[in-house]
Amino acid sequence: MYFHIEGSMYLFKLVQYALFFIGFINYNNPNIHNDSIHNTLSLAASSYCPPSEILSWSCKTCTNDVRNISLIDDHTRIIMGYDKTMDSYFISIRGSSDINNWISNLETRIIHPYYDKDIGVHNGLYYEYLRYKDKMISFVTELNHSVKLIITGHSSGGALASFLAYDLVTQDIFLYSNIHLYTFGSPRIGNKAFMKSFISFDIPHNRITYKNDIVPHLPQEILGFIHLPHEIWFSSANVSKICHDLDGKEDDSCSNSCSPFSCTSVDDHLNYLDSAIGSNAC
Repeated sequence: MYFHIEGSMYLFKLVQYALFFIGFINYNNPNIHNDSIHNTLSLAASSYCPPSEILSWSCKTCTNDVRNISLIDDHTRIIMGYDKTMDSYFISIRGSSDINNWISNLETRIIHPYYDKDIGVHNGLYYEYLRYKDKMISFVTELNHSVKLIITGHSSGGALASFLAYDLVTQDIFLYSNIHLYTFGSPRIGNKAFMKSFISFDIPHNRITYKNDIVPHLPQEILGFIHLPHEIWFSSANVSKICHDLDGKEDDSCSNSCSPFSCTSVDDHLNYLDSAIGSNAC
């Protein structure tokens, strides 16, 4: 049964790829909705705060009207619940609590865990995701498929959020059009085949980058990694740009414009849209 499902999915993707490249499929384009971006950033930032403050929803960044909170508190921290402000269920995944240490120890190996062996993803980030995959999917399977689901994360949390959105859709667990993926300062997580497969499922998503944030430039493209598309680059807190990155390469007029010498800012990574984010911000 597993082979039959995966084999059918592989054939389905091949057909989608062909339709995309000849122009019969147009994938979701990001739109800049600043309220949604800022509200979702608040959810992403809250995942760094102490568990007691999350469960009581009293942390500095706990500004949205959030209810029915569930919490995974392990090597990372994951908040699941309902956000009345955005009328959406959500999963918010924390990034590293020590970004400098994370950057220093970041692996660069690509593995091929999916049925389509052309699809390659980052070894460390993918196995980090697998630690929490079952618990997050268990939360989602309890939801009515007609509801909206926001999946978000900052830094490596954005990587895990992207893997989750991909699996929910490719494994037919949740309707693609009801998923809304927002990542902030996510690293690159896979190769070009992964990127093409991801966009073929038309998952609504926005990849938010900010100024000269170092993390979106890791691991380097020369090692075979490429970002998921739909980048929205904020060159300042109030100036943003929808990037053109659906053609298999990143937009060099967006966050890549600081390459190769200026994409080095840890401060920009920890102050998204002029809002502090990370363990020290709580």
